[in-house]
Amino acid sequence: MASTSRKDGESLERYVERHDIRKLLETIAAQVLKERPPNPAKFISQFCDELDVSEPSEESTECDVALVVAVAAQRSATMHTVKAKLYAQEKEEARTALEQLQKHPDSTQSWFQDKVIAPVREEAVEMETKERACREAAARILEQYIGERDEAQSAVLPLMASDRDEYAKAYGKMNIAICHKIGDMLAEYAPKKGPVQPPLSKGQPTTSVAYLMELVRHAKIAAETSLKDLMDTVVSSCGGVAYSPGTKSLERTIQKTKEKYNGNFSRLLDVGRGMVVFQDTSQLYRALKFITRLEKSGLLQVVRAKDRFSPKWDAILYSGGYRDVLLNLRWSDSGVIVELQLHLQPLLDIKNATGHENYEMARSLHVFNPVFTSQRIYWNEDLAEATLRKLKLGVLTELVLDYSPALSRPESRSFLVSTLREKVGSLRSLSLLGCSMTDSELCGLFSGNQSCILRDLHLGDRARSNKAITDKGIVAISEQCPHLRKLDLYFTGAGPNGIRAILSRCPSIDCIEVGRCFNLGAEGVGLICDAVALGGRLAANAVELDFTGTKCGDEGCRHIATMLARMAPKLQKLNLRRCSVTSTGICVLSPALPGSIEYLNLGRNQITDVGGYALLERISSEINGGLPCLENLNLGYAGDISKTIVDAIAAALPALVGDDGVLIGVDGNKVRAAQDE
Repeated sequence: MASTSRKDGESLERYVERHDIRKLLETIAAQVLKERPPNPAKFISQFCDELDVSEPSEESTECDVALVVAVAAQRSATMHTVKAKLYAQEKEEARTALEQLQKHPDSTQSWFQDKVIAPVREEAVEMETKERACREAAARILEQYIGERDEAQSAVLPLMASDRDEYAKAYGKMNIAICHKIGDMLAEYAPKKGPVQPPLSKGQPTTSVAYLMELVRHAKIAAETSLKDLMDTVVSSCGGVAYSPGTKSLERTIQKTKEKYNGNFSRLLDVGRGMVVFQDTSQLYRALKFITRLEKSGLLQVVRAKDRFSPKWDAILYSGGYRDVLLNLRWSDSGVIVELQLHLQPLLDIKNATGHENYEMARSLHVFNPVFTSQRIYWNEDLAEATLRKLKLGVLTELVLDYSPALSRPESRSFLVSTLREKVGSLRSLSLLGCSMTDSELCGLFSGNQSCILRDLHLGDRARSNKAITDKGIVAISEQCPHLRKLDLYFTGAGPNGIRAILSRCPSIDCIEVGRCFNLGAEGVGLICDAVALGGRLAANAVELDFTGTKCGDEGCRHIATMLARMAPKLQKLNLRRCSVTSTGICVLSPALPGSIEYLNLGRNQITDVGGYALLERISSEINGGLPCLENLNLGYAGDISKTIVDAIAAALPALVGDDGVLIGVDGNKVRAAQDE
């Protein structure tokens, strides 16, 4: 271990270089590595030349940007740390000086100033100068490379969009019913916790090169024997063509392990691999049935399956539009896990033509990495020039402009619309909460973007109503955003026609926020309830339903009750505050409430004792098990509910009663009855 004391004649800079490199790295690495250059080797060379430091050797396994940043960071210690270390090393001399100062104040003061204080000040100034030079050099070089990377991304994105459209056309011709069957079959093999390769040799850490070489050897044997025999059997029984591409290249193996698994080679399951190509989904489905039968007979083990034919799989986000099935298999004789890829010829033709090459370029440019393609503008910031440049290039995939003052003015929103119009198709997430968008601005923003891949769109406002967004703007969104999954319309002028358009044109939608949409009414609530009752993605997330202020009335309660009768009992939260509900609606809704309900808000309605009694019967029902999970009940200003009914509900829900014996509403507010008997 290196000595922690400062050597005779050793400069302060050299001392700092020998100690706390990791800690010093943090002062600059976060800033520099935030924008990783696309060409590390060129970056390293130019960085080292400018800083006049020696370049790391090619053989170094850590010859990366981080290593160069460490060299720079060695020269950028904060001044108080440098001084503290120096004084710690000179503490004996300082103690001696103090003793002499007490005896001979005049002479010792001069000695202490010359021998201790002056050197510290000089070296601190020198260190500060070098630190500033280091940061300035890093900023200049990074700015250059960030620009080059963004322009490269801008060039490759249209190519990706073209491939994406071709993949979508081919997928659209497939038998979706069979795709659902494939998903059902593979559901039990979905990855819950990532499997790992077995220990291959005693004492070898799974991060070592020796372990990797042993893994490659075993995986190659398994792929050429057991896996090849399986592929030949599948082809002879179910059709298709088998290919053996060989083991994954060492370069890609090391790169993937470093990027995804923190250097742990045991988590790499596709070193040994094989592939079978089928003409259609029927062939592929038969092959999967054949393999799962072998698995159940104990001849092999399916340790993990990735179903990328499922409509739920976001192929655009994760694989550039390409779809296949990946099976990780293991045989008892070796224990090594290998990968079997099941492809479809129509998709593979697109991949072999241009798709794979474009995907590789996009991946190397970090197109799929949100660290490099997301921009969040906080409410007190304006649109920076760097953000505008990224917008114009179309290299952003996520843009958050919530409550931005830059968009509080119509002219600013018009500028954003004109800037984004041609590039919004590349965004996956756009958040404009509290930005007061209008129908005309939304129509202008989404006009002509037929290949828009937007997944998440947030247009609501939690502070004030935005009636400028109506069904007209929402219909325009539905026409251009077929892949939409989440839509926030909270406190907007959304109505039934807009909701109908979204539900019919956006089959992947799984979340719509419609709280305080006063134009929604019973019709709009009914549309959402019907969609949930039919199953699909929207039903999968129907754990919370917030219809606050939608004025859905008693008819809305009927729609909700019908939906609850047709779905599994998983609803946990239901908010019907300010919905113009009377006792008639409560009498219909109460019997349908599932035992899973935890939160129920019926405040600010027109409920009488009739409705209160219906709710009490559901809470006290022994046949249906009551509402054992109910933790929050809000009847504040719910109408003309008497104290007698409120006390009876309190008796049935003792856990919701406060110390004063009064039923507690949501957030600890006491339940209020409009009138007592």
